[in-house]
Amino acid sequence: MSTYEAEFVSMSIGAMKVIGQHKLLEFVLGKTFFPIDVFCDNTAAINIVEKENTMAIQHNYEKNADYIILAKQKGRVNVMWVDSEQQPADIFTKALNAETYTRFRDFIFNKCDGDVV
Repeated sequence: MSTYEAEFVSMSIGAMKVIGQHKLLEFVLGKTFFPIDVFCDNTAAINIVEKENTMAIQHNYEKNADYIILAKQKGRVNVMWVDSEQQPADIFTKALNAETYTRFRDFIFNKCDGDVV
């Protein structure tokens, strides 16, 4: 699996999970929070979503790998590019230095002063 394919499949899985949680919140709270912002640092993966190019994913790595495209078409997600240095999800996927780890951790837990993303 190439890097862009991995990012694309990850965005689809993430969108599926977040939209599922959103449906529960919508039922409980009675209001919607769409669209949900999805950040990605891989322009090739974003281009697949923006151009709705499911043919770019030639292998069926994931049963619903094109879910992110469908979610964008329905207005449930916005897919946005973010520089790798500003990608908070890296806290879960890469070894980070202490400063970067702390900055991303604080952003995720809403403790930052707005300098990330």
